[in-house]
Amino acid sequence: MSKGLVISSNKGRRYEYAPNEQITFMLSGADTFGQLDLAENEFGYLGGLPIHIHLQQDEIHYILKGQLRYQIGEETFETKSGDCVYIPKGTPHAWINLQQETARIIAILTPGGSEGFFQTMSSLPAEKTDSQSLAKLAEDYGTEIVGPPLAVSLGLLENNLH
Repeated sequence: MSKGLVISSNKGRRYEYAPNEQITFMLSGADTFGQLDLAENEFGYLGGLPIHIHLQQDEIHYILKGQLRYQIGEETFETKSGDCVYIPKGTPHAWINLQQETARIIAILTPGGSEGFFQTMSSLPAEKTDSQSLAKLAEDYGTEIVGPPLAVSLGLLENNLH
């Protein structure tokens, strides 16, 4: 039988994995017997991950602050504070913050198991965050990178990690 958990707001595990982007895990697969991850993400201007597919995880985002543009499959959506986004496993997706203010979301992934990716990313030196290294690391965590960040697709940044 498992026990409940209470995680204080200052006790999450925070990782700065890219310039102007961080994630704080409040719960991970290690805490929930693999059932889910729950994290708060912050994205600065033009922040957002490359287009990727979770092979085994469904993902839910609840936008706490700001506005984000999502690409889910072939569709594009504009979201704002209070909106909720569901991304089924196997669906290519990405998002971008096109506003100057920092955007914040709560992300839930089920099953859990994503924390190690961000923990590793945050500890890599800049020269090890090229797209090939990132793709290999993502693969180790059941994720396939299938395109650049939306900032690159939209012509707002050069073709590198961020």
